[in-house]
Amino acid sequence: MDRKLLTEQLWADPVTKLPIEIKKKLSAQEQKDQNREYITGVFPFPEIGPLSIYDLGVLKDLPIAKTYDKVANPSIEEIFRTAKQYYEDFPKRCRAVSWQNDRESEIEVIWRDGEKIHFNHYFNMDGQRYTQYHLDLPTTVEDILVWEKTQPPISIYIHDEKRNYNRSHHPAFEDFKTPKTRVTRGWRRGLPAAAHFIEEQWRYMIGRDPKQLEFIDDAPASLTKYIGIKGESSDNRRDHYIDPEHDYIRVQNIWCKMRDGQWEKEREYITIEMAQLPDGQWYVTKRKLINYPDPERGTRGSERNYIIDIELLEANKFPPDTFNGEKLLEDAEIETY
Repeated sequence: MDRKLLTEQLWADPVTKLPIEIKKKLSAQEQKDQNREYITGVFPFPEIGPLSIYDLGVLKDLPIAKTYDKVANPSIEEIFRTAKQYYEDFPKRCRAVSWQNDRESEIEVIWRDGEKIHFNHYFNMDGQRYTQYHLDLPTTVEDILVWEKTQPPISIYIHDEKRNYNRSHHPAFEDFKTPKTRVTRGWRRGLPAAAHFIEEQWRYMIGRDPKQLEFIDDAPASLTKYIGIKGESSDNRRDHYIDPEHDYIRVQNIWCKMRDGQWEKEREYITIEMAQLPDGQWYVTKRKLINYPDPERGTRGSERNYIIDIELLEANKFPPDTFNGEKLLEDAEIETY
């Protein structure tokens, strides 16, 4: 194959100038972790590329929503700037616990020290079938912290500022999953979804473009004391109600779907109670999730109530090896990426 060396690691076709091959030598640690000396790759190019987005599988009758010419409302941009400041100022050294006090379900425990994170995900299981994995309800955060020391988490996530580690294994599920513990180790890809109950307070602005949102002018009377903003497409709508008196936390989030020309609720997150940390920051302590019946999918409605407890910690108050991901590799099948 004719090729031209462009850099120390990249070759290109001398005629088309397109890259065709790459070869990168790994660092000594990466070679040890991945059991290889180089990463190599090739770049194949078809003779004829797609002529339009429809050649890529996009439906031709799909409605087109133009966003490039939208201008953000300056007031919404200011809301984003203020909320972002509250989000960034929220303490980054803490222990947080989330659970449901009215049904056996997941229990999440998070330790955070700056960018270092340790997240444990537990199942509070049926007390008759799995006595050793059961916690009586209602319970308290103190009881959970005692109980969780005796429990194997369903999954563990650790980020030590450089790498993330994910470990999944639980003896109660050995009949359904391989009993071999598996750990994936690699560069950070973000928190597990269940661990976002702190970030969820400002979710309306995290990673969002203010140009895609506008103010709500038809809010229910019970919500008019809050700031209402919405994001809307042809058949989906998200309403966010923000409390400027409590650190611009989102106190209500309503998911709607267009059915027969009417907006119908699909899901609703409601803040029930808040509390203040010692330095004055507000956070949600009780939250309700309502899932409405979906006639299209034949699902029934449901309701879940969550409790959240946050405690600020000193640097020396974390359990030993809290952020030591290498400890998870003992007796585990390791996958590196």
